[in-house]
Amino acid sequence: MREFQEKNRYKRILYSRIGIVLVLILIVIFAKATFGVYKKEKESAANTLQAQEELKKLEDRQEVLTKEIDRLQTDAGIEEEIRSKYSVSKPDENLLIIVDEEKEKQMPIQEKQGWWNKFKKIFQ
Repeated sequence: MREFQEKNRYKRILYSRIGIVLVLILIVIFAKATFGVYKKEKESAANTLQAQEELKKLEDRQEVLTKEIDRLQTDAGIEEEIRSKYSVSKPDENLLIIVDEEKEKQMPIQEKQGWWNKFKKIFQ
């Protein structure tokens, strides 16, 4: 009988208003913690994706720079780079610079003017 009374006492405490409020508070705390973990997981997934994209870009850049270094380690690559940057030539070569002719200055196209603009133009 005593065991039954002790079980009954626990039920009374658990099902009382205070007990129900405490259980609801615990549920809210656990739900908030679970939601916080969920948000952090989403944020870390986005950061991982961004880091993978950045890594891909850096690997591509490294590949381009490695090819450029390999090109510049040859005599032809060095010569090509010097010629493109400094416009120089070898002693037995002539340097020819071609300049585009300036296009004829075109007369500005005059828009159709109304009588009011023509009148104002007289006094300018």
